[in-house]
Amino acid sequence: MRSRAETEEVSAELRRELEQPPLWMYPWGIGAAGAPIHSDALPEIHAARLAMMEAAVREVLDAAERPTVIDLACNEGWFSHRLLEWGAEKVVGIDIREVNVRRAKLIAEHLGIGEDRLEFRVGDVYDLDFAEHDTFDVVLLLGLIYHVEDPVRAVRIARGLSGRLCVIESQLTRQAAPVAWGRGPGHTEFAPASFAAYPEPDAEVNPVASEAGVLSLIPNAEAVREMARAAGFSATEQVAPGPTGHSYYLAGDRGLFCAWTSERPTPPVPSPARPPAPPPTLSMREPRLGLHTAISLSRRIRSRRRVSSQLEDELAADPPWMYPWRFGAATAPIHHEMLASVHRTRAEMIEAPVREALAAAATLSDPTPSTSPPSDPASRRPRAIDLACNEGWFSHRLLEWGAESVLGVDIREVNIRRARLVARELGLDRPGLEFRQSDVFDLRPEQLGRFDVVFLLGLIYHVEDPAGTLRIARAMTRSLCVIDTQLTRQVEPLPWTAQDGAESGSFALQIEKDSAVNPLASSTGRMSLIPNRAAVEEMAIAAGFDEVEMLTPPPLADIQYQADDRGVFIARVNSPEA
Repeated sequence: MRSRAETEEVSAELRRELEQPPLWMYPWGIGAAGAPIHSDALPEIHAARLAMMEAAVREVLDAAERPTVIDLACNEGWFSHRLLEWGAEKVVGIDIREVNVRRAKLIAEHLGIGEDRLEFRVGDVYDLDFAEHDTFDVVLLLGLIYHVEDPVRAVRIARGLSGRLCVIESQLTRQAAPVAWGRGPGHTEFAPASFAAYPEPDAEVNPVASEAGVLSLIPNAEAVREMARAAGFSATEQVAPGPTGHSYYLAGDRGLFCAWTSERPTPPVPSPARPPAPPPTLSMREPRLGLHTAISLSRRIRSRRRVSSQLEDELAADPPWMYPWRFGAATAPIHHEMLASVHRTRAEMIEAPVREALAAAATLSDPTPSTSPPSDPASRRPRAIDLACNEGWFSHRLLEWGAESVLGVDIREVNIRRARLVARELGLDRPGLEFRQSDVFDLRPEQLGRFDVVFLLGLIYHVEDPAGTLRIARAMTRSLCVIDTQLTRQVEPLPWTAQDGAESGSFALQIEKDSAVNPLASSTGRMSLIPNRAAVEEMAIAAGFDEVEMLTPPPLADIQYQADDRGVFIARVNSPEA
């Protein structure tokens, strides 16, 4: 039954809002006709959510002295009102769309609820500052994580705000079988947690979806549980819909989860960009450097029979090296003997298109020599950036292939220290080569400018936000971006309710091993999203590249590339940008 406040005459401002697009999310019983919703199926879904969460939420609110709630992606605030009815003393609703918050405030005003009890703010969930918030007894995360490119971070943020309970509701895929990936024949791993990649339609098609161009990641049930565990929740329970529940929940196409914690969490950090993990291979070819590299290094070290004491110490120190650098009689000890096969294959596959792009850039370059560092957007062209450069081996290749300035970026201090040391030892410590310690996600493309060639080698399958990594790379790419990554073997689309057979991109979700086990992986507890081929292509297009091509490995390529367990992609900007 509708309350008097719901049915009585509404203000002129609220009446105008009820009459203008977009259609509403909730069937508010306000005014003579009520709010026009965009789908007749919505009321049953809202009711199912409410019934599934009520017992757990009431338990927490009843136990708290002055219970507080935050409703993330609150839309028009319908669930915020329900939690006030259940006993919350204060509810804060956050939504990124101004129209939703405007409507939420109008309804609260119409119902006579003041901001001391019900407060709505326009804001991006990812921009929430933990220093400005205490934890909340209940956090609502309803219908959001399958509309974003970085669902792991969204769950981490919810954990940072949670004092006791977080309610997570999401569309789910029906993927029960683990997704397979590996490193060539004889090596296979299985990931029970996975995501389907879905390019969001424009808001004109789906007014409650994310903005156009977003690549949404739809989890399976195990991925939701894995994200909650990684975020630091102590226990996560998928709530049964009951025999009279909505068909979506009964079929497993949607799910509601209660994630519990009893202590104040440490605020989450952004997904780190990490160097590539060690890719074991079954190839028995003798590890060796590529021809161009061997010639180049031999010329530089011909007269260097001894290395500096600093380099001697570094060669003897842990962790093992990524690249088998040779300094006269000394060789860097790599942590897996077959790594050189992977490096050689990468170099062989990408050399020709990189040389072509750098040569094209050279025809447009100012012939006047420049002494500005590669990180200066006004530095000379052709210029390149090597993201997650490790010790800088491919940064050196960029110089050999025609770049006049190269910036190498890596998050680990030891890698940058070694990269600078190698450059000095080889006589390349000059203005045209610069190494910087930084998280890729902390780079500011508007400050660095654009590069003719961007390297993104062995990185995107080690981060929680691979789509965001590609967006950063695109923002810095003037002409060509080279992407190398581990791939899953998933070819068929992951099944889910809205699946029409066209969205075949997917990711396997893995917890990164401890650095003591895998010294080149991400830090302990981080999650990695390993894409299939279609997901790489979809991410590149969503990021704004004009075209993307997976390169065919050469006949003697490392076995991982021959088996499609790794892939090299060229993403292009067709009209090079100034």
